[in-house]
Amino acid sequence: MVKSSTEIILGARRDEQFGTTVMAGVGGIYVEVFNDVSFRSYPLTREEVSRMFKSTKLQKLLGGVRGEAPRDSEILIDTILKLGEIVESCPKISDIEINPLFLYEKGLKAVDARIILNTKK
Repeated sequence: MVKSSTEIILGARRDEQFGTTVMAGVGGIYVEVFNDVSFRSYPLTREEVSRMFKSTKLQKLLGGVRGEAPRDSEILIDTILKLGEIVESCPKISDIEINPLFLYEKGLKAVDARIILNTKK
């Protein structure tokens, strides 16, 4: 069994109008309740990804809540950038979503993921 932790949703999408976009926010069972996600166009910098966190409640969770250790935000940034890179470089992929992704003090685990293939190409 996977050890529970801070639940995050991450995603990347190829859009004909907007190009590749990435998404991050509070995930797990609360994603629909809080609807607290941020979107950015890809490519983007590490600093822009950090600003994504700051625009959501995710920033507070990353710092640790009620005595918890801070979460590994650097690996989370790496993962968001990698998802954008995958969608950008693989025309057959239209969407990738990871929810929940458990983020720990060190490291992370993708608990569930969905990849949608582009059938138009």
